[in-house]
Amino acid sequence: MDNIEFEKRYMEFTNKHDHVLWDKRESLGLFLDKVFVIDDGESIPQKEEDWDLAWSLFIDVYQHALNISEYKQYLEYFMYEHWDMRSMLNAVKYHDADDAKKLLKIWTEDEVTVYRGGHEEDRLNISWTLNKDLAKWFATRFWFPEHMVGEDYRGMPVLHTGKIRGRDIALYLNTRSEEECIVPMPENFVDDLETQTLTEHVKEKTEHVKKWYTDA
Repeated sequence: MDNIEFEKRYMEFTNKHDHVLWDKRESLGLFLDKVFVIDDGESIPQKEEDWDLAWSLFIDVYQHALNISEYKQYLEYFMYEHWDMRSMLNAVKYHDADDAKKLLKIWTEDEVTVYRGGHEEDRLNISWTLNKDLAKWFATRFWFPEHMVGEDYRGMPVLHTGKIRGRDIALYLNTRSEEECIVPMPENFVDDLETQTLTEHVKEKTEHVKKWYTDA
């Protein structure tokens, strides 16, 4: 299926006639309605080629949906249960040919080093990156000392580093220049996990906060 035909089918699949930035809640609702398994009844694509369209919709939702954190476990389950290499590659090609080439290369690698930034109490989630510095940035951008955030404090900023087989990376996206690797159920697939506490950042941020309070 070439891109023109793919786009035509995708617009029909989503009931959209042009590429507008959907209302973010709408895009998530559309995905859940069209391609998610509900209880004992299945609401999933019925035609083999529709899986390509379903994964394309997944990519749109993942990149644009508002506050998907509460749905991530369902999206993660969907990826784990229904992921298909051919369909995923077709969907990525439709969105970005360069990402598709990179994903193909990743799938040939026996071992890929991936990084994730977060806080100590966060669970490992599905979004990782090939860029170590970017992962550090994600770990530290919203970190503040505990006395400033109270019960929302989730521990120190940390950098997770792990190894994974290339074929266990379900999806690669660089639309936002984040070199993002999507790994459903990373606790099962990311090996040799090392966690580094970013103490230098904590020191710098704490000093900055003290100065801010003093100057104020």
